[in-house]
Amino acid sequence: MKRIFTIALRAATVLALAVLGSAVLSSCKPEKKDPVQLTAPQPKLSAATVNTLSFTWTQVANAAQYTYELLSPDGSKADGGTTAETKAEFKGLKDNTAYTFKVVAYPASGSEDYLASVAGQCIGTTVAVTPLAKPVPKVEVGDESVTVSWDAVANAASYDYAYAAEGGSAVTGNTAETSLTLKLDPGKYTFTLQAISSDAAYSASEKASAEFEVKRLAEWKVQGTFEDGGGKIWIDEMVAWSDGSYTIRNWYGIEGYDFEFVLNEDGTIGITNSTSEDPDYPKVESGDGSISLYTGIYNGYPYSGFEGDKEEGILWFSSYTTNGDCVFTWPVRTVTMDEVVGTYAQDNSYYFYDYDYSDWILYKSENDVTITKIDDKTVSIEGFMYPADYGGKPLTATLDSEKGALIIQPQQLTEWYTLAGDTDKSGVIAKWNGGTLTFSSWCLWYNGYYYAYDYYTALTKK
Repeated sequence: MKRIFTIALRAATVLALAVLGSAVLSSCKPEKKDPVQLTAPQPKLSAATVNTLSFTWTQVANAAQYTYELLSPDGSKADGGTTAETKAEFKGLKDNTAYTFKVVAYPASGSEDYLASVAGQCIGTTVAVTPLAKPVPKVEVGDESVTVSWDAVANAASYDYAYAAEGGSAVTGNTAETSLTLKLDPGKYTFTLQAISSDAAYSASEKASAEFEVKRLAEWKVQGTFEDGGGKIWIDEMVAWSDGSYTIRNWYGIEGYDFEFVLNEDGTIGITNSTSEDPDYPKVESGDGSISLYTGIYNGYPYSGFEGDKEEGILWFSSYTTNGDCVFTWPVRTVTMDEVVGTYAQDNSYYFYDYDYSDWILYKSENDVTITKIDDKTVSIEGFMYPADYGGKPLTATLDSEKGALIIQPQQLTEWYTLAGDTDKSGVIAKWNGGTLTFSSWCLWYNGYYYAYDYYTALTKK
């Protein structure tokens, strides 16, 4: 019995030592840790345009790279990628659209200590495209061309335009300027204009349009001298139009009042902007009242006429307002003091009422006339009509160099008679033309009555 107990005790002791040894060996081996999930990156929108979005996110500790993606509003993937940086940019996007950006941090490849993060996300919206303001074309139909202009549109780089005649093909183009000059034939036209931007943030404007008509074109223009038949003279412009009509611009020297006419087959002129209901006695506004005229033929005598071309010519018509002839001659003949002073041969014919015969008698004055300088603007005319030994008195005249004329205000020519125009208050004009002074209408006046008419007067320098 004692032997059996001893053997059992030894076996138990051996087992206990084995278990104890095993426990000691087990406690010396290292314990394995669970991997740690990386912190989620925090993204934000850093920049946006109409077709791009840029994002940045926080740097994640122990992250080696990041994967990201951009989702369209319907949840589909628009773009994505992998990077070791903390930024991403997307291009070619739709304007005014909200996209969802997601980014995940990853540890280094093969790492067992860390797990990928959950996705950080944010919303980024592209910028809406702004339409450019609609331009407003302004059309000015000129004598020889059409000018279309408009104010500059903010953020516009250029302008598309097109124009077409009624029933015709369009002419198109593009310009960076804010005006166009067009050479067009007569007709009705439509012009369209659209502002264009080179910045993707702006779309083209709505198309603007303007309609206009070219009725006629200027074939030629001239500057000439206009006399009103009452002793006044100024410079005017005359336009010859493609439709056969004519215009004297600002015909009485006042802006905005023109004289429009055509040429009749009988050589007279027809006034097309008359305000009178009687075609035989037209009236034309001058800016200083309505001027009554007569342009027809009476007893075979024409009271208006037109001769010349774009080089030179003369237009005349009768004026009831001034009791004389309105005369327009071109081109303007300038004259200097040195040119006008000197001795002239006189060709002066007129009808004068002779009391001895109780009738109108045709007279001629053929004696020489002398013009001398008084000062820079004034001259003396001696021998006009009557030499001094026949009772003639010298006349004083003002030189208008730019209008090429001498202006003679009413003054005594003899002891009894006053030289004046078609009224005793109007002046007389002598126009210069290459060495010849041609006098406009004049009369001899006494006590409110005239005693000379049907004159022709020219002084030719010797």
